[in-house]
Amino acid sequence: VVAMCLSQDKSVMAVARRSGQVEVWLTETFEQLLVVPGHSELEIRSIMWVEPEDCTNAVPENPFYMTTEKKEKKRRLVAVSLSGNVVEWDLVNRTIQHSYMSPGGPIFSAKVNHKSIYLACADGSVHCVRLKKRGFEP
Repeated sequence: VVAMCLSQDKSVMAVARRSGQVEVWLTETFEQLLVVPGHSELEIRSIMWVEPEDCTNAVPENPFYMTTEKKEKKRRLVAVSLSGNVVEWDLVNRTIQHSYMSPGGPIFSAKVNHKSIYLACADGSVHCVRLKKRGFEP
């Protein structure tokens, strides 16, 4: 295991392995929900859930969604890597959905704040990347 993270409500956990494989687990039962095949060229350094801002609870029948008073919103799973990539995983098709190359080279650490991801890069810079509906934007 090279990285792991819990969802905000602690109902699901994502685990990244050295092979680039990503696993998602229910924390209450430790049932493995899915496995995304490995992408070893990524060299994942950090993995994080991007949670909808105004949501409070997971939808019981689908923990990849959160609820608001009016509708359901999707949780998103993002990883950063020593190869300089920021990727969003498609948890339905179990593939990379979106990818962005950091202008600062390899990424050593990252933090997420709703739809902004802050990248600590090898060149000593910190970059902010916004997660949009369809991909990333510097």
